[in-house]
Amino acid sequence: METLTQPEDPQVSWETQKDHLIKLKFHEYLNMTEEEYRASLPDYQPQPEQFKGRFNKPILVDPRLRLLIQFIRYQVGGYATAIRKDTAKTKRLEELNPIQHQPYQIWVDEGLKLQGLSEDDAIKNFADDERGLNIIEGLALIREDHSLLNEHTVDLSGSREVIRLPSGGTIENAPRFHKKPTLHHSNYQLTLHMVSPRFAAAKSIFPTCGVPKVT
Repeated sequence: METLTQPEDPQVSWETQKDHLIKLKFHEYLNMTEEEYRASLPDYQPQPEQFKGRFNKPILVDPRLRLLIQFIRYQVGGYATAIRKDTAKTKRLEELNPIQHQPYQIWVDEGLKLQGLSEDDAIKNFADDERGLNIIEGLALIREDHSLLNEHTVDLSGSREVIRLPSGGTIENAPRFHKKPTLHHSNYQLTLHMVSPRFAAAKSIFPTCGVPKVT
């Protein structure tokens, strides 16, 4: 599989991503018209110099819809998403990075360089200005690049499912997307599994994004 590269005309690609979100009718859940919604999305920002050759795919993320609603919209939009509803309601999900509440842009690396590691080991290999994608960011990446699921499972190391035990301890699982063949959809069925971050999987990749330096 080819490495993700920056589009020849990133501004056109950025507007196309906005079109995709409108097609998924995110604006309806925010009680906005299409025009109002488009205006609420951020403008494209050029790639930071320190990200070039490392994080080359700009991705538009809108976290304003709850995760369960996002999965419903992706399902209606043809992505045929399957997910445990208790997980989608985020009652047991915790983010390893600060949650953003407004639409934002990230620069992404698809994570092939860490293929086959456990999630815990992959995180140990992240650079100082690199972090794993959370579930909503992972949905946005797959929205723009379905091919990632053709040969790989996509591990989202920015989110954790935390199950608190009566004894006071916890069990942590990590979210993983994979493609499941289905007879009822011409595209694919995107399925979320929760797996131990300690166990490696040969086909797992770990998409990451760059973290801009604070000056």
